[in-house]
Amino acid sequence: MGLQSCSEMAFGSKLMLSYTLDMWDFNESVIGFFLNWASIIGLSACVSDYGLLAVRAHAANTYL
Repeated sequence: MGLQSCSEMAFGSKLMLSYTLDMWDFNESVIGFFLNWASIIGLSACVSDYGLLAVRAHAANTYL
């Protein structure tokens, strides 16, 4: 869901700070809009959390 939402909402162009007016489609539901953004934030948080856990586990194993 998070990857699909990233592509639907052109998340990459917003990270590059390019100005677009296509972020909010006024014909779509408000709940759907916020669910898309929540899924993007959730995906980013999970990838970051598990990535950091993997880095810490690797660092702990290399110093033993």
